Amino acid sequence: MRPSEPPDSPPITDPANSIENAFAMFVVAMRFYEACLNRRFEPHWFGNHWVKVYTGDTYDPSERPSITIQPEQYTHQKLSTQAMNLLYGAMGNMAAAVYEAAATDSTLRDVHKLPSKYSDTEKIIEIVYQIRNGFAHRPHSPNWRVSRARRNHYVVVTDGIRIDVDFAQLNESAISPAHFGGYEGFIAMCRHLHSAVKNASQGAA
Repeated sequence: MRPSEPPDSPPITDPANSIENAFAMFVVAMRFYEACLNRRFEPHWFGNHWVKVYTGDTYDPSERPSITIQPEQYTHQKLSTQAMNLLYGAMGNMAAAVYEAAATDSTLRDVHKLPSKYSDTEKIIEIVYQIRNGFAHRPHSPNWRVSRARRNHYVVVTDGIRIDVDFAQLNESAISPAHFGGYEGFIAMCRHLHSAVKNASQGAA
């Protein structure tokens, strides 16, 4: 039987759009976790069937590239835990996308400025950069890997959320959303940088 084609993904047309795409993935992961936690997805039917995912960009009857996932029995705890891991990984992906989008615009950050003189946007770029670094080096178990020269203390309020990060104290510890205002603080920082990136690109146009 001919499988359905995967849905078309919206194109990434500019740095701000790359943040929007990453945020959409993050929200899907968050909704999935909430659904698993509150038993909207029951573990007894979630993994008890055979799945074949076709991976080609178009259907090719001569090649039929695919990944087969065997049935697996889940408990509610296991399903919720894996959903939480998915959400956590989506946070790392979003941190990478947000930082790369912000880093492409030199008007958002002065690399020669002293950290004590950073604007709120520059502080947030640095915090998101360090989150991104932790996931890049240890995606399975990210920790703060901050060079000695960048172990600074940043306090910023964005979207009404106070974020207080002391990298000297956090260095080498496991990354936790509690370190930067929870998932609410993370989303607030990403929204701040999305607005900054979008405004910068519109100003340059």
